Amino acid sequence: MALTNLKIRSASTGNKLHDGSGLYLTLSARGRGKWTMRYMMNRKAKEIGLGPYPELSLADARKKHFEARILIAEGKDPLAERRNAQEKLKRDALTKFSDIAEN
Repeated sequence: MALTNLKIRSASTGNKLHDGSGLYLTLSARGRGKWTMRYMMNRKAKEIGLGPYPELSLADARKKHFEARILIAEGKDPLAERRNAQEKLKRDALTKFSDIAEN
């Protein structure tokens, strides 16, 4: 059954609420929690964090969930894609102008 903002607000802490298709909200404190997505990739169960609740609303969590499902449909692992993007950001941050100018 799909989540609603009312169901989220009325749920007790420690609960793991399911929105459907692998989207979960785990409530850690009153009005606080984290969004996660469970999925299968190469016959392995995986879980990826989508963001904190309430900073990431139900609608935004569903958008991120949809984007990750598109990656899975394309045969890409959302967790691996995120790690690759973070590594690229680190490499780009360490790149100096002199490194580029020498090439």
